Amino acid sequence: MAVHANTHDRPNAKLKDLKLLVAGLNDTALVGASLIVSRHPPFVNYSFRLMLMKLIDQLKYAANITATLEGKIVAYAGWIVVNDADAQRWLKDGGELPAPNWQTGDAAIITIIVTEHKRYLLPLMRAVSHSCAGKTGYAMRSYQDGRVDSKRQTIDAREQIFHHEKSSKQG
Repeated sequence: MAVHANTHDRPNAKLKDLKLLVAGLNDTALVGASLIVSRHPPFVNYSFRLMLMKLIDQLKYAANITATLEGKIVAYAGWIVVNDADAQRWLKDGGELPAPNWQTGDAAIITIIVTEHKRYLLPLMRAVSHSCAGKTGYAMRSYQDGRVDSKRQTIDAREQIFHHEKSSKQG
């Protein structure tokens, strides 16, 4: 997860105006997600092609939350849906992420969380929890201060109350 404050933050905007949506795969969503994710460590150092392929899957399978404020994307979270046994093995043994099982997987591994300001993180994570309700959640934590990346223990995804919209535009 990367939290990075910059000029895209809207300090006078009210947090209640933050719009959280599950974006579908369309040109606008793909470009917007690509732009915010590619600006933040550790993703700024990733192969653009690899990052783009992951974002396409997250948008295609509605495995994302995009947060906008005053029409600008200020946060993004995306995950893969996998089999829980594979996720537990990954948590214990390390190695590559398990292969996605988009249709019948019973766990979610959050692979991307970026936000322009830490104040957007709690609403973003509540929306992720709501979207993944019924699945066991897992996450990687990437630190920007020299600490070693770590895996978080399981997260119980559950229904949350939050303001959200569903994007249905296809492009």
